[in-house]
Amino acid sequence: MSEEQKDPAEIHRAEAEGLRLELEAIEKAYRDKQTELVLLQREADARHDSLLSEVKQWKAACAEYQNDAEQIRRWRHLRKRIAPEGSIRHAVLGAAATLTQGITGSRKNRVRVDLRNTDLVLNCEEPNLDVSPKLSGFVCVSGWAAPKHEVSGIEILIDGAHVGNAFYGFARPDVIRSHPEFGDDVHVGFAFRLDTRKLSAGMHSLKVITTSKDGKTAMRDGNCEVLAEELSRYPYNGEPLLEVPVEVSESPTETSVGPPDELVQVSVVVFTRNQAELLSRSLPLITNQKTPFKFEVIGFDTESDDGTPHVFRRHGARVFSVRKNEFHHVRTRLQSLRAARGPFVVFLVGDALPADDHWLEALVRPLIEDPLVAAAYSRQLPAPGCVPWEARDIYLGCSAVREVKQVNWSQPADVENYRAHQWKFISFSDVSACYRRELLEGLPVLDALPQIEDQYWCKCLLESGYRVVLEPTSSVIHSHNHSLRELYRRQVMFGRCFATFMDAQPEPIHHLIFRAVHDSVDDCFFTVGARTNWLRTCKWLLQIPAMRFVKRYGLRQGFRLGAFDGDKVARYKFSSAQTTEIPVPTERSK
Repeated sequence: MSEEQKDPAEIHRAEAEGLRLELEAIEKAYRDKQTELVLLQREADARHDSLLSEVKQWKAACAEYQNDAEQIRRWRHLRKRIAPEGSIRHAVLGAAATLTQGITGSRKNRVRVDLRNTDLVLNCEEPNLDVSPKLSGFVCVSGWAAPKHEVSGIEILIDGAHVGNAFYGFARPDVIRSHPEFGDDVHVGFAFRLDTRKLSAGMHSLKVITTSKDGKTAMRDGNCEVLAEELSRYPYNGEPLLEVPVEVSESPTETSVGPPDELVQVSVVVFTRNQAELLSRSLPLITNQKTPFKFEVIGFDTESDDGTPHVFRRHGARVFSVRKNEFHHVRTRLQSLRAARGPFVVFLVGDALPADDHWLEALVRPLIEDPLVAAAYSRQLPAPGCVPWEARDIYLGCSAVREVKQVNWSQPADVENYRAHQWKFISFSDVSACYRRELLEGLPVLDALPQIEDQYWCKCLLESGYRVVLEPTSSVIHSHNHSLRELYRRQVMFGRCFATFMDAQPEPIHHLIFRAVHDSVDDCFFTVGARTNWLRTCKWLLQIPAMRFVKRYGLRQGFRLGAFDGDKVARYKFSSAQTTEIPVPTERSK
């Protein structure tokens, strides 16, 4: 029987039967969802009750230590009145306390944290998976997972497929300070270098999964957009580099080296304050560098009153003004990236003098030749009249042999070598350094870190899988002759900075004394071998022991004082209000 000959009533009955079956399926699914909802509600209520009981337990524990905390607070207040921080009395009191502690063998009582009921926590900081980031080239997937003793591994998946395991075990003291419930093991950081060039352009899903030893998992996932990889824009084979168009927003008050539409590949940023005389010597050397690429000079001046901005403009540089109360070694350097036009950024301090006219090309060359080199820094040479202990440290810290620092995180021997010689690996200096701008903009920033940003960034780059180069053919002349008080305060500051991002412990007092004596003996031989008059030599020989002891003791005191407050890791937000470009004077103002 054809479709036309079917009974309409039979067709309606079939349709009604189909709708009835569909309705029954929907009702069954609805009842199942209701049952699931009831179970979830019960589970949430149980978890809520459990959390309330834990909160009560913590409140009871805090009440027990309240009296002790009040006594400690009063004692610290009294100690600050008797021996203010940075004073000689404070140093003497600290040395006596340390010596007493070493003799008695006493140790600070630590509050033991019960980690048995602590949940596995995973935090992916880079890239930010909440905003569907755009990725290209090499990308570092990094973050932290805690508690340390529970994590057995961290896996990276792209579109559900395994692409590798992240290295786990980087020191993250900032995480432990913010989350004391995870114990005292600070090695909770992880990192994985993802090569997006192996992925097709477009949207992909990225998952980071950590697994505990008992099978529990924690996951962070999100979407990311992979951009098509461009051809290398900066080949270097001895020929001049290709000119690359750079978008520049011009303003009537802006001045630059060369015409406004000149193509810039390297931006040299010089940080100064009342250094007009030194700049009059260094800027001619900087602007006359022999390079196969275009470069610009940018001055960041901190309210100088000796004509420093005029010296910059006289040599064709753009000048930006930073208020004295707003200058910050980390944030101001990152702020300068907004003014820079080139993909390579060179940081130079105002009192550093390039040694020759090939300083800039030698400094940038490692980043051009190798895409995995993220940063390079110049060799430093002491200025004439530098004190011997400072000169010897400069020679030891900046070798005449080229150093390429890299860690293969898949090789246990490399990892162990990095941990055993971490101070040597992270040795870096922003006195004269070149960075890849895109990488520097993506590095995390410790809000509380006032200095040592160069060594912190070097640590981050090495732990992200990149290379860092000490280039001795690029040399600058730079040194300081600090007084005893300046040296002590400087070292205390350095110790506190290192304690902010490293798992560093104060040096034992007996070891400190031994190393100070050892360095003093070496300094004496170095001083005697220097060509100077005997009166100055005798003066230096008398100063050496005190300087060496204060230098090591100040660093130790910085470690003991601990990290700065506010260890939040956040990406720096650029704000045009922090820097103001100094306009070119008109004929009337002249």
